[in-house]
Amino acid sequence: MGVKSMRKGMFVVAAAAAALFAGAAMANPGVEARQELMKSIGGNTKAIGGIVKGGPGEASEVATRAAAIAASAAMIGGKFGDQVHVENAGDVKTTASPAIWMKWDEFVKAGTDLETAAKALETTAAGGDMAAIGAAFGAMTKTCGACHTPFRVKK
Repeated sequence: MGVKSMRKGMFVVAAAAAALFAGAAMANPGVEARQELMKSIGGNTKAIGGIVKGGPGEASEVATRAAAIAASAAMIGGKFGDQVHVENAGDVKTTASPAIWMKWDEFVKAGTDLETAAKALETTAAGGDMAAIGAAFGAMTKTCGACHTPFRVKK
């Protein structure tokens, strides 16, 4: 085997190894998109919780954040079309349960319930009554748990 053939062989092996490692490290864009959506919902929920507990912020901010949650909730079903979950994800990090796709109608309804509750919170926040906002926020967060319990695998 000549030097030229050895170099070519080493190049092929190196290229194959690079492709293997790149594939293993590569993220799943669909999973990333749904995780970003959920992080957005979580971030807005956390911020509203801080306001409701007497932290900085006003009812108008609650309304704005609730509207953002409602808009995100409307997109939930569309972000889970890839059917990647904890049992088939390989190296992709996810907490999605296979139950999402086994009980698809219930999952989509949970997203719709969140959207409805977030819109109700938005409307309530427009009135400025912090006690009423707190109650509407509590109702909205119950929809989060109603989805997380059956459709998310604990970390």
